[in-house]
Amino acid sequence: MNRNGAFSQQFALLAADFLQKGLAIEPILVPGRGELTRILLYDREEILPYTSSRFLRQLLEVFFLDIESLHRFVHIHLSKKQLLPLPITSHLVLFPLRNLRKDELKARGFLWLNHRGLEQIASVKTNHKHSELILANGQKIIVPYTKRFVQQQIRDSCLIEYFFQQLYPTFPHLLRPALIGQAPTVQPQEEDWQIQLLRIAESIRNYSSH
Repeated sequence: MNRNGAFSQQFALLAADFLQKGLAIEPILVPGRGELTRILLYDREEILPYTSSRFLRQLLEVFFLDIESLHRFVHIHLSKKQLLPLPITSHLVLFPLRNLRKDELKARGFLWLNHRGLEQIASVKTNHKHSELILANGQKIIVPYTKRFVQQQIRDSCLIEYFFQQLYPTFPHLLRPALIGQAPTVQPQEEDWQIQLLRIAESIRNYSSH
């Protein structure tokens, strides 16, 4: 964001790309620079000079959402308090995991994964408490969780996706987009798109406050 609180055009374009082709938000530790963020898209990656938590909050603000309201909404439906998936739009849910710790260094931010951006999950042969995630573009990430736990996170994300879609079901073109990496078959006008997101955000705030 700039000094006036508005999003830069560059970030807005990245947010739009992530909506269509986003696979993961990964915290990375760089010697001499601290914790940065790697944005994994279907066809490329971007390195941002700030934390994954900051990127996620800015991404939510682009879609007129706030993380506290989303947490309340998700908690109502899942009845759990940790590692909550976050619905970004009616077809994109991100779920959190911790990155695999390297040496004594540990990133503070979470690894956030698109629940529909995984091609395969496999147990690591040398340590069955770890899993290898193969993303839709072939990239691999190892996480310190069992295969069963990761699968449960995906099931929770699908459930939240369903409930999120019920909040505002009058725009069917937003509910079933094309596959990752491809443009949706129907594109709403920019003004209509913003109005729809505002209404969804307001529905979440009202729902979670009950």
